[in-house]
Amino acid sequence: MAHSAGSLPAEDTKWWVAKPSADGIRFAQNSAPELVFHQIGVDDDPSAVGADSFDVAIATEVIEHLVRPRNLPGFAKQLLRPGGHLIISTPYHGYLKNLVLALSNKWDSHLTPLWDGGHIKMWSRKTLPAVEGSRFPRRSFHWSG
Repeated sequence: MAHSAGSLPAEDTKWWVAKPSADGIRFAQNSAPELVFHQIGVDDDPSAVGADSFDVAIATEVIEHLVRPRNLPGFAKQLLRPGGHLIISTPYHGYLKNLVLALSNKWDSHLTPLWDGGHIKMWSRKTLPAVEGSRFPRRSFHWSG
């Protein structure tokens, strides 16, 4: 989650940020020292954060980096209040984008294995709903970029 201090929502909004790496936490704390950060990931026990629960969980450009992406919806569900929402954004990989990458010979640079911490899973409109199953019954897709 990346926000500048000037773009955070109203003061009555409670922000809680999870990052699995100590380096990620340090970087995030320097960027937004007013937020609460916890070193925890989707493979960890969500009860480690205590009794906090939330109305919305946002995973921005996260799921494509996860070794076990099916853990994300379950992890979020355990932290959300009843009726809570999970918002996931990820780079889109559909037929046309894949075709353009192939025709322009850009696959090696796009999916390079030389990028430490890079993308390890690619998602489409068909595959993303499969990872969440029935844990979040209503879903919608919005395209950007």
